[in-house]
Amino acid sequence: DDAPAAPEAPAADDADDDDAEQSTVVTGARELLSKVLSRQDMRGLRGPLAQHRFRCGPAVTSSYAFEISVPGSWPCYYDLVGKDYLGNTEKARSLPQLRKYLEAVLRCAADDERVRTEDERRAEIASVGAAGSRKADDTDDDEEEEGDDVSPPPRTLRRCTMHGFREGDLCIEKGSKSFVVVKA
Repeated sequence: DDAPAAPEAPAADDADDDDAEQSTVVTGARELLSKVLSRQDMRGLRGPLAQHRFRCGPAVTSSYAFEISVPGSWPCYYDLVGKDYLGNTEKARSLPQLRKYLEAVLRCAADDERVRTEDERRAEIASVGAAGSRKADDTDDDEEEEGDDVSPPPRTLRRCTMHGFREGDLCIEKGSKSFVVVKA
């Protein structure tokens, strides 16, 4: 009677929690998109965004624009929209960027497409940064075996010191450019 045990099914509570979170995200995206589509600028959006756990930065000088950070449980901004921009890949800064993000969230939900969350992306970035730090901190004098990959990661995580970043922001450094990825 050594038959292999059947794999355990995911707990119903976990699936229900995921469905409830997805439903909350979809409902929130619909509500916010209706507000975004009815505006010509970002005035009046701070309250509705905050109700759905978005973080809003200070207003950009002489405009109604401000940075908008996506909640951790929502689909990753970079994956849906940010990767299409040369700068400011982590946060929406304009009404068109916010509209594009919310439309992408709804499109993914309609297509039942799984997109990593903001929290998952931050964890991946942090693990890449930690792996780079561990490799840099490795002081073993043992000779490397032939074929070992000892090249540094293509990007390194560091504290941002450039103009426009807040003290404590973490950045990924890529060549001579730095990109904010995680708040301290």
